[in-house]
Amino acid sequence: MITTSLQDALRNPGISWWAPILWEKSSALAASGWLFLGTWARERYVQYLDRPLVWFGHHLRWLLLISPSFIAAVYAARDGVYEVVGRVYQHPPWLSVSPQTR
Repeated sequence: MITTSLQDALRNPGISWWAPILWEKSSALAASGWLFLGTWARERYVQYLDRPLVWFGHHLRWLLLISPSFIAAVYAARDGVYEVVGRVYQHPPWLSVSPQTR
C-alpha cells in the first residue's frame, strides 16, 4: 500500500512525498494495535469455535469500540505529524466519504 500510495503521490505535485507513507503507516500501526489486542484476548472466545455464528457475534460487537478508536488514532497521528512539520492535515468532509452520499 505504501508503494502504491507513493507512486500516486509522485504523480501529484500537490502531495509531499512523505504524506502517503504517513497515511499508510498510521493506518497500519492502529490496525496492528487492535490485532495485537485481539490475539491477546482470543482465549476468551475459543469456547465458541464450534458455533461460528456465536463466535462471529462476539467479535462483531467489538466493532462499536474498534471503529471509532481506530479512526481517532489514525487521525490523531496524522494531525500530530502534520502539526510538527508546520502543515494542516485536511481530508474530505465526513459526509462526502460516506457511501450513502455518492
